[in-house]
Amino acid sequence: MTRSWPLLLLLVLSAALLGCVDAVLRDLDRQAAEQIRRQHRSLGDADHDPLIVPAGTRQDLVGGENAPWRKRPPTNNPPAEQLPLRPATELDALELQTTPTPAEPPDDRAATPLDLISTYQYAIGHSPEYRSQKETLFLAALSLLAEKHLWGPQFFHSVSATVTGVPEAGDHDQALDLVSELGVTQQLPYGGSLSASALVSYVNQLRSETAAPADSQETAATLSLTLPLLRDAGPVAQDSLIAAHRELTYAARDFERFRRQLFVNVATRYFNLLQTQAELRNQALQLTNLQRLAERLQALADAGRQPYFEVQQAQQQGLFARNNLLISEQAYADAVDQFKLFIGMPIAERAVIEPSQLDIPQPLLEPAVAIEAALRYRLDLQTTADRIDDTRRALAVAKNQLLPDLELTGSVSVPTDPDKTFGGLDLQPSAGSFSAGLQFDTPLNRQLEWIAYRRALIELERAHRSFTLARDNVAREVREAIRGIDQARQTRQLQQYNVQLAERRRLGVQLRERQLGPRDVIDAEEDLLQARNRLDGAERDLRVSILQFLFASGQMRVSSTGQWLAPGELMSVQDPADAGPKDHVSRESGQSPDPDSPQQEIVSDES
Repeated sequence: MTRSWPLLLLLVLSAALLGCVDAVLRDLDRQAAEQIRRQHRSLGDADHDPLIVPAGTRQDLVGGENAPWRKRPPTNNPPAEQLPLRPATELDALELQTTPTPAEPPDDRAATPLDLISTYQYAIGHSPEYRSQKETLFLAALSLLAEKHLWGPQFFHSVSATVTGVPEAGDHDQALDLVSELGVTQQLPYGGSLSASALVSYVNQLRSETAAPADSQETAATLSLTLPLLRDAGPVAQDSLIAAHRELTYAARDFERFRRQLFVNVATRYFNLLQTQAELRNQALQLTNLQRLAERLQALADAGRQPYFEVQQAQQQGLFARNNLLISEQAYADAVDQFKLFIGMPIAERAVIEPSQLDIPQPLLEPAVAIEAALRYRLDLQTTADRIDDTRRALAVAKNQLLPDLELTGSVSVPTDPDKTFGGLDLQPSAGSFSAGLQFDTPLNRQLEWIAYRRALIELERAHRSFTLARDNVAREVREAIRGIDQARQTRQLQQYNVQLAERRRLGVQLRERQLGPRDVIDAEEDLLQARNRLDGAERDLRVSILQFLFASGQMRVSSTGQWLAPGELMSVQDPADAGPKDHVSRESGQSPDPDSPQQEIVSDES
């Protein structure tokens, strides 16, 4: 029993280690999050809470516990006759043909209201892409922690047990050797390492033919140094640590740029949905007008004052408008479903897209100032510039590897009293020893190092070219964004005038309806619909182009809570047309929308 205590000790230590796994992981996550917070402070966002810690290992095994070890995973592919698809009944088919808009099933679930800010806040909490970007940043922090750990003190402890025997006259001398070594190693800042260890050796004579069994124990403390003087010496020794720190900086920049890009993407899709809503209202209003036209013509035809073919023509155009509205409604429902997937919302959850209260003022466009701001503030361009320094450091490391190896080595060892069978921990410096020396290796084989050095030179040239091209692309993107704003402004002004002309034309046609006939009325309604849709598209393009300009010029800012922050003294152009999008229904009559027209908020459900 006394001889089995080392095994029992190992079992106890293993159980204790397994029991503190969760505590170790929580501490590791805390350290990684702290590294990320420090990096965000360097970006000027002191209040940013990264919330980067990923979820733990999932316990919901899709294929069972043994699924990863199966050579042939099962495939679910039932035959055609076992598929659950059922044919539609004749009544259902008839209803599909005659009902223009299928009635929605009753649903008591409350719809989630989504404006621009709440949509972005939902996306940063649920979007799979956002989650992946957070995990990428967290992985960079873990890589830095791993590298910093390597540069800290490395403790080690090993226990070995050896049974030896020597045959002698048909019998065997047998002995049990137990060796325990405890030590620590520390990498030095400019290369080399310093280590200290204590070795305890215990020998138990199990059987001996030449002497009585006896036990012995001795201890030795050792301090050793390895210091490179040429190769791997100097700042190049910290290359991996420096690279890990810089990669975390790059990852933090990429994550912050992604957050801004996500806001632009969410806003673009959101404004697309608002534009589609406006188009649906325009189509519904056109349908209402065509139905009223058909009713008037029907009344005139019944009185013998209008030919019936004109009534049929108006009714036919009403059917076309109803079909177009149905197609647009289905397209809108599909767009809302895609929008849900983009922001990470469950597809079965009901949502209502509400008009945003966010005011996006138009900036004063100064190309030279905007390009200068982009070259100064674009995070991706800063990373591209810093990559040049990375290639310079890699070149210095590759050049260092061409040097010969010259190492200074030294060690000091202090054992216990060699005259004692059991020395314990009573070290005797007088019985110690030391050694010191130099080791020189002639660089006869450096072909791989020369190849690496040549590659580093090429990579440096490529980094310079990449930075030059990136600068030009940034300037091009800013100029393109400015042209987009100018085009959107002019297009909106033209379409506003176009809508006014279309409304006047329709009014004139309506006043001369009896003389002109329904064809001219229908054409006027169609032209007014296209003019309104183009105006809605121009207003959407103007909003999106402003956000894209801010992002391209490096002036897009989003708070940690998902609020858009207007940069600097963003100036709003004093233009009465810039008051924001107006409802086309109210624009036409100057009053509230017709109660028979579709609602302005469109709800999407799971069908």
